[in-house]
Amino acid sequence: MLTAWIEQWLALKSDDERYKDYSFLVIALLILVLTNAYFLYYNIFVVPNTYMRHTMSVATFSCLISLWLMKGRRAPNAAALIMQLDITFSSFLLVLVEGHHEFALAFMFLTPVISMFILGYKRGAWFSLATFIGTATFTLSTMDTWGAARFEPISFIHFTAVYLFLFIVGFFYDSSRRQTLAALQESNQKLQALATKDPLTGLVNRRYLDDYLLDSKTIRWIAMIDVDDFKQINDIFGHHVGDSVLSDVARCLEHVAQSGDVVGRWGGEEFLFSINEVDAFRAQKKVSDLLQQVSRHDFGIERPVTISIGLALHQPGQHRSALLLADEALYRAKASGKNQFCLASDKFDYAI
Repeated sequence: MLTAWIEQWLALKSDDERYKDYSFLVIALLILVLTNAYFLYYNIFVVPNTYMRHTMSVATFSCLISLWLMKGRRAPNAAALIMQLDITFSSFLLVLVEGHHEFALAFMFLTPVISMFILGYKRGAWFSLATFIGTATFTLSTMDTWGAARFEPISFIHFTAVYLFLFIVGFFYDSSRRQTLAALQESNQKLQALATKDPLTGLVNRRYLDDYLLDSKTIRWIAMIDVDDFKQINDIFGHHVGDSVLSDVARCLEHVAQSGDVVGRWGGEEFLFSINEVDAFRAQKKVSDLLQQVSRHDFGIERPVTISIGLALHQPGQHRSALLLADEALYRAKASGKNQFCLASDKFDYAI
């Protein structure tokens, strides 16, 4: 229930990478509002204290503003800064009023821990250092005037040790967490590339093409492309030359492709060209340009390299049948002499 409310408040799904940080901030603000409201009540009705009552009133109001800034992610950075200022200044004012009584300084320990989480380890580090310098200056200059429970140098040493410990823990926890998240994100991107990219040609692979066409909601044309006599190229010149030929064909495909088109390696010496056109003549013009592009390209070997193409209409919900038609048209192009394309449809299949 709390997660659903936070998702609605932030207008952010829980699987979003920002949700963890933002939800922590919202929960912390809610706790801080309740804490400040309690102390406000305490300083009004239990132990009246005008100074602390005003302080808690301002603190509660500023936290409510921060919550409002978090709604719909209006200004999360500003909300985090206001919250941190609220915690730090409220703690310092408590020390200013109470001195060492009830060990008010303990509230200052909140700053290095919380600031690292909500401001980030870099800004949190600077904020924590500034807070420590301010607190140290005040305590060192006033400790001799404090009451019966004298705040001696050893007390300051203890305070410094604990503060620095929390500072270091907060700094390294948040820095390592962010570095881990960055590394994980980079790793996911690499895995995504490995899952969808063909390592030889740099084009998208069959898995990507299949998913793309299955999810397509528009009518388009697909061209199934096969390099003619590719086995002979491998046998005569070697596989390294064959790989080079495939890479050059991929570049020719990219050269002909326009905005909205998708080109990828289907497998072996086969490529698939998803053409963002509805009109058959425009689609034929693109594959005709591709045939010329490949036939005129210098592949650096002592023989011409050509391709054959089967062209078919691809409609939503008819993915598999469109692939079969393109394959059949490709077979006809091969059987008709290669270096040409054939157009397929549900009603006819002929060479152009």
